[in-house]
Amino acid sequence: MRESVVGVLLARYLGGALALITTLVASTQLVAQTDCCGLADDCCCCPDEICLYSTYLTARHTFGEGLGYDHGYTTLEAMFYPSWCCNTNWVFFDFRIHRFTNCDWAANGGIGIRCPAICEDRIYGLNLYYDYLRNDCHSLNFHQIGIGFEALGECYDLRVNAYFPLQDKQRVKSCFFDDYEGGFFISQKEYRESLTGVDLEVGAHITDICGLNFYGAIGPYYYNADCFDFVGGRARLMACIDTCIGMITGQGLITYDCHFSTRWQAEVGISFPLFPRCEVDCGQSCRVRDIYRNEIIVVDKNCRWKTNF
Repeated sequence: MRESVVGVLLARYLGGALALITTLVASTQLVAQTDCCGLADDCCCCPDEICLYSTYLTARHTFGEGLGYDHGYTTLEAMFYPSWCCNTNWVFFDFRIHRFTNCDWAANGGIGIRCPAICEDRIYGLNLYYDYLRNDCHSLNFHQIGIGFEALGECYDLRVNAYFPLQDKQRVKSCFFDDYEGGFFISQKEYRESLTGVDLEVGAHITDICGLNFYGAIGPYYYNADCFDFVGGRARLMACIDTCIGMITGQGLITYDCHFSTRWQAEVGISFPLFPRCEVDCGQSCRVRDIYRNEIIVVDKNCRWKTNF
């Protein structure tokens, strides 16, 4: 009788120990998978290595008319990733300067962060930009702050940007007409003002043809001024190819709204990556994609009339 009781207790203890060992093994495997997907330094589940770079220098030219401007411009850009390692947050700095064909010029300076989603092939990012525009014809200066959000992945990208002017409208000229009988007059004042706005874009890789990578994006935008506002849409198609000297890109863009009507643009550029570092991919290549936003402040003309009749 005693031996049977001992046997039952021994069987229970052995069964409990076996269940505990099984649970620990399963937990260890789960932790290993979690580390593999997002926490471990060796990124064991992402065997493919790629070369990323800490600095990207870009030169490009934009043809055609955009929102708030009627001339093309040339851009020089430098984007820096000071330090990074696999599966950590990346801070970046972005600086751009633009020279228009009519001798106006603009500049942007931004800082941002891109963070990996654990066990997801996706990168989330936030950025903050200061934008500047110089109108040489009227000696006007415009300033604004831009805030952006990104969700970047292998299947699709989502971008949202908001723009906030830092000054009121600026008067360009004024006219006064008083050559009327009876003391009647007409006054006219012309202003330039930067617009508050927001835009959203969804983009995706389309296909590869002989090393030529095609990317498309589409989305709406909204801008608000002192006396009016409008909603529009934008679509763009980009093609790029990696060569021995750098990444060559070409892009076509179209916008339409009831205020600026239809506007077309084309862009060609080349990007030179510097200071390579080979990393295990783990979706890291999403982190070095270009920041896409409305880099030129949207400025519009506003006329106000006043009469006494």
